[in-house]
Amino acid sequence: MAGCEVEGCLSPLHGNRWCQAHYRRFKKYGDPLGAAPVTTTKREECAVVGCAHPANGAKGLCEGHYYRLRRYGDPLAGRTANGATSAFLFSLLDVKPTGECVLWPYARTYDGYGKTFIDGAHISAHRAMCIMAHGQPPSDIHEAAHSCGNGHEGCVSPWHLRWATPAENAADKVAYGRQQSREAHPRAKLTEEAVAVIRRKETGVTISDLATKFGVSKSTVAMVRSGRNWRG
Repeated sequence: MAGCEVEGCLSPLHGNRWCQAHYRRFKKYGDPLGAAPVTTTKREECAVVGCAHPANGAKGLCEGHYYRLRRYGDPLAGRTANGATSAFLFSLLDVKPTGECVLWPYARTYDGYGKTFIDGAHISAHRAMCIMAHGQPPSDIHEAAHSCGNGHEGCVSPWHLRWATPAENAADKVAYGRQQSREAHPRAKLTEEAVAVIRRKETGVTISDLATKFGVSKSTVAMVRSGRNWRG
């Protein structure tokens, strides 16, 4: 039985000259060795600088940036480009010391503090800045504290940040009117003096005695003694 005329093809004839596969190519492309025509037209890229995605949305944008444009009114709104937040923080290290706050221009928490995503983990922007400017914290409990009192407004100035203990940071917030002192809190039942007495752990004085004396529960006294309440 005669075989396909295409050199090297051993398949049986389907028509007068070629096998079934080569005959289909001939019918489709006009050549038994033909294939789909290769397009050399380069697709236009998204108009956003640095975006290599094709502009298959409207206004010369890719689908992602066009979606953001429609939702936020800005093709760059919403999710921040990879590396942009880190680059912004690093750029502040070259800025001369100034008394002016530098406000975080990207995503923030519900209470106004900047947030970012670095090395695969979510982190507060001001803490990331403190690490870059002043090194790792002295201990696991140290917090990135603001000397300007504007952390809630998103300040990430490296010159306004330092490492502080939770008690020091809380004192800063009280000083700037951001937080009431524990003693001034309307629900506070203990004064600083009472806390000092409780932690003195005098011989013969029980938790029950202290609870009765200061009009609080025994669990409150226990938490004060253990440091789980009224830290400082």
